[in-house]
Amino acid sequence: MMKFYQAVILAFIAGFIAGKLFRPENVSLLMENSFLVMLVFFASIEASLRIREIKSFRKAFLGVRTLLFGILGSLITGLLFFFVLGKGSIPACMGLGWYTFTGPYLSALGGSTLGTIGFFSNLSRELFGIIAFPSIQKYFGDFGAVTYAGDPVYDVLFPFVLKYCKSEDSVIAAFVQGFLTGFVVPIIVPLSFILVNL
Repeated sequence: MMKFYQAVILAFIAGFIAGKLFRPENVSLLMENSFLVMLVFFASIEASLRIREIKSFRKAFLGVRTLLFGILGSLITGLLFFFVLGKGSIPACMGLGWYTFTGPYLSALGGSTLGTIGFFSNLSRELFGIIAFPSIQKYFGDFGAVTYAGDPVYDVLFPFVLKYCKSEDSVIAAFVQGFLTGFVVPIIVPLSFILVNL
């Protein structure tokens, strides 16, 4: 029987090939909007089921904690790549995997090169998460996997959290982290850009 993550990777490749072969613009836009609406619908169902489980501040704080460790890890990664990519590495890593925001935003702030670094560094974080989530969970535990996932934890990687994370608390942490990332990333990306350019 095909493993879950192999099925996801196969679906990704098949979708990519189908998108290259069949590309009538109006059908493509209709499909993209339909799938986005479906994703939001099913994520909202999951959220409504999970939000009832957050009965205490302690459980909600698990998501805050994973987010803070994710920011710290992203900062360390940005500093490590500073010598290769320059000042743009830190704000690019602060995107926490949100490539659709980070790439265009950094492009507007610092030009197309910086935007490209922001886009691909965050896209690669998500793609690596798709491929390696089971291994990350195995070696770093449920909360390590949720922390690594960053922003994609609440959309693309959420099925992996449900499948591979053993504790209900990690699912709650993923929910809270995904929710908060939408507020935090638009603050820390421009803030880090300003700080590295002082």
